[in-house]
Parts: sequence; C-alpha cells; structure tokens
Amino acid sequence: MIQAYQKFWMGAFNFRERTVRSDFWSAMSVHFIVLIIPLNVHHYLTTHSYLGYSLAWESLASLSLLIFWGYVLAAILPYFAMTIRRLRDAALPWELIFLTLVFGVGSVILLILNGLPQDARARHLPIYQPLNVSSGQLAEEPQNFSKAFNLYFKNYFDFSGRLNRKAFWLVQLVWVLILTCFIVLAKLLEPLNQFGLVNVAMFLQGLFILFLVITAIPQIASFTRRLRDVGLSNLNILIVLSTTAIGTAYYWILNHKISLSYATNQDLLLQYLLFLVLMLIILCLIILLSLPKQAIREKIK
Repeated sequence: MIQAYQKFWMGAFNFRERTVRSDFWSAMSVHFIVLIIPLNVHHYLTTHSYLGYSLAWESLASLSLLIFWGYVLAAILPYFAMTIRRLRDAALPWELIFLTLVFGVGSVILLILNGLPQDARARHLPIYQPLNVSSGQLAEEPQNFSKAFNLYFKNYFDFSGRLNRKAFWLVQLVWVLILTCFIVLAKLLEPLNQFGLVNVAMFLQGLFILFLVITAIPQIASFTRRLRDVGLSNLNILIVLSTTAIGTAYYWILNHKISLSYATNQDLLLQYLLFLVLMLIILCLIILLSLPKQAIREKIK
C-alpha cells in the first residue's frame, strides 16, 4: 500500500504508461486517509470547548486547514496522472478524466470506471514503475551563475537524482538576494501608501507572490536532490522538509494572530519558544545542506 502511494507521487508527470487496479485503489486508500486527518484535527480543535480560547489552539486549527488545502493542491496533478494511467489500463479513453468537471456525479462515475479490470488491449503499454531515485546521477558541476540557473530550471520537476553542493548554493545565494530585494523595496515603498499610490505596492506584492509561485517547485526539488546527495533516505528527506515547512507555517500563523489580537503571556512565551525552535531547525537544515557528498552514510558506517 505504501509503495503504491509512493507511485502516486512519483508518477505525477507520467501520463503515458498504465497503473494496475490494485495499485490505484491502494494509493487512493492512503490518499483519502491522509486527506481527512487535517480536516478531523481542524474539526476537533474548533468544536471542543474544553480546550478553551487560546491563540495557540486557534493557530493550530488554522495550520491544519492550511495543510489540508496545501495537500489538495499538491495532489491534483498526481491524482490526474494516476487516474489517466488507470483508464489506460482498462482500455478507456483518457479524456474521461474531464468527468471530474461534473461536480459530484462525474467523480463518482470516474471512480466506478477505475474499478474495472484490466483490458487485454492495454497489455502492450508498460506498467508504471518509478525509478530508483536513490541511485540517481549527480548533476554536473556548474562553472558560473548562469550555468547553475540553467540546471535549476532545466530540472524544474526533477525530484530524482542528486545535486552537488556548489550547484545548490550558487542558486540559493541568488534566490535569497532576490528575496531580500523584494523585502527592502516593500519597506522603501511603504510610505507611498500615504500618498494614495497603492497600485505600486500592490504591483510589487504581486511580483513577489509570482516569484514565490514560480520558484516553489524547483526549490523543493533542489532541496530534495541536495539532501539525497548528502546521504539522507527519501523518508528522512520528507521528515526534514515537512518539519521545517510546518514549523515555519505555524510560527507565521501564530505571529499574525498575535499582531491582530490581544495576546496572553502564555501566547507570547509560546511565540518566543517557537521562534527559538524554528531557528534551531533552520540552522540544522543549513548544516545538512552544507555537508559533502554522502556525509551522513559515511558517518553511519
């Protein structure tokens, strides 16, 4: 079941092969379980009055909802890809995927079709099997910034293989510099709002959001390949990146709620402690990303 769920994510961009019925339903079972966990957490935190009013619990409820919608958005493409492969396995036209546009009824019909057995006419298509990403090739060593950025966008959706230390940090340096420029410009243009020039600030904010959206996937892919090059397993990479992302999101939500409402001493203490923990996590991540090739495995041996 876990292997089928791995195929769900690793086959996000594979639409040409086919997926057998057992893999599809095993992956969907885990997918729906993962989907309802944050919803149940949010429902629990917002309906049980004995927890009392606290910005910490309220922020945790908001975080669970954010995780839910983040997971939904991230799973759209893998779901479509696996569904199309399952339709191919049943010798059905892939265009049936558009049944999802018919709200409710279309999705039910599509699930029924995905329950059909394999058709003999589809046996000429290969069954999707993910590559062994742990043994992926190492990216070539870049000689300058332009070569590093070329590799960065060339491997936009590549979560397999490994990424050497120089290629990773050259791009990250430029990424941080661009991010810093946006922050400095936002502070410098902040007084313009007093003169009614709101459009300038909104345009800058739009560019900032667009920059984050465009670089989100290649950033995650680069971090994944770099941590694999260090020697971490796929599970450990998931734990490290998820812990960092969830901790950052929770701190941001809590900090935002404290700035908008009256905060108790307990809330302020939690904010301070969470900041220290988050800084420690980020420091550990930076150290991991700075280690040489296969450093973790060599230390374990």
